Amino acid sequence: MIADNILILFPVISFLIYVPILCYLDIKEREVEHWVWLPLVIPNAILLAYMHYINSYPWYSFVISLIMCGIFFYCQKRELIGGADFIYLCCISLFFVVNPFPYPHGLMQIPFYIYIMIAMAVTALATLAYNYISGNRWTVFEMMSRYPRGIPFMLPISVAFLLTLGLG
Repeated sequence: MIADNILILFPVISFLIYVPILCYLDIKEREVEHWVWLPLVIPNAILLAYMHYINSYPWYSFVISLIMCGIFFYCQKRELIGGADFIYLCCISLFFVVNPFPYPHGLMQIPFYIYIMIAMAVTALATLAYNYISGNRWTVFEMMSRYPRGIPFMLPISVAFLLTLGLG
């Protein structure tokens, strides 16, 4: 059982390693290649399968994760988020429910989604301020969603993730 408790720290460590990499690529390159995700996805998928196998990860948490992935997919198809943002959100939703915190499984996602809404709102307001200062006079929605190279949503997603880790 101690080994299982140590194993559930793996998503924490792997995501903390990936946060700066993903933010850098999203800000600098505005694109995250598919192969970059493999070292994050493959070990966490194996861990998730193992946690299901030993019954320490309830099925309803997986269902909640899949529902959220469906919502993220809808947002991506409506072009509200990009492909890398979609993958990152799905990874957090699927793999990070296996968490070392004292919540019942799956409840870590609730604060994450609250933090992500706050981080996205701050990002939208910062983009609005940037466009206003730059002299752009579009509709408010356009001023909140237009940025010269696109809005790097990986940063607010990572901030929400780190807030969830730090504050619960």
